[in-house]
Amino acid sequence: PILPPTTTRTISFSPEAHISLVSLSLWGALRTHKMVKKAVAVLSSSEGVSGTIYFTQEGNGPTYVTGTVSGLKPGLHGFHVHEFGDTTNGCMSTGPHFNPDRKSV
Repeated sequence: PILPPTTTRTISFSPEAHISLVSLSLWGALRTHKMVKKAVAVLSSSEGVSGTIYFTQEGNGPTYVTGTVSGLKPGLHGFHVHEFGDTTNGCMSTGPHFNPDRKSV
């Protein structure tokens, strides 16, 4: 498959902040008859937290999220994804949390 050039952005955050995967570099490729969509989020902080998260979806199938994050304090951690990868105006331009099924916990 032919992939266009990609751009990866780095997300900086403080330990008190929720880790928001908002700055995504998107690219697509044709594979047989299905479109493969991919995104990557690169995480870094001045406190030593870093990582890379990958999103992959083939056609209308499920989205797979894989990656690694290191430097977190022991305990449970979570993340959320915003609808847009636009960080030009901080959290104001990222949109609401991505929730296509409108579920709440």
